[in-house]
Amino acid sequence: VGIDVALNMLVSWLNGTGMPHQLYEMRLLRRDGYGWFEYVPHAPCDDEDGAARFFWRQGANLAMLYLLGGHD
Repeated sequence: VGIDVALNMLVSWLNGTGMPHQLYEMRLLRRDGYGWFEYVPHAPCDDEDGAARFFWRQGANLAMLYLLGGHD
């Protein structure tokens, strides 16, 4: 869970830089050796603006993971 806490800290910092769209900060509870993450339900985009925001955020998340050397 430690890596997820660090990633959330990065997302929080990025959100404070004035990006045009805020990234989602997942709520999580860290315990010694384990942790819990909030359930984040999926939902369709309401309109073209919503889809544009979704793809902007997806690009930002992918750029952040690329920068950090993330992989599947």
